[in-house]
Amino acid sequence: MSAWLDSARRAFQAGNLPETERLCRAAMAAKPSDFDAHYLLGIVQMQRGEFLPAEQSIGAAFPSSLALASTARFLLLSAASMFWAM
Repeated sequence: MSAWLDSARRAFQAGNLPETERLCRAAMAAKPSDFDAHYLLGIVQMQRGEFLPAEQSIGAAFPSSLALASTARFLLLSAASMFWAM
C-alpha cells in the first residue's frame, strides 16, 4: 500500500474529505489501477452527495469485471437511497 493511501485513510478517519480526495488522486496518479484509491475516492464523493462521480470512481475500481461494477453501482445507489431517506 502506498504512503499516499495510508495518509488518505488517516485523513478520511479524521473527517478531512478534501485532504482524502487530494491523497487518493495522488495515489491514482502514481498507480492508475489502484483499487483502494478509486474506492475511497468514491466513498468521499458519496459522502459529499456527488453520486455520479462516486459511481464512476467506484466503478473504476472494478474495471476487469462487469459483474463487480454492476454490484458496485447497485450498492452505491442503495446507499444513496438510504442517505436521502434519512
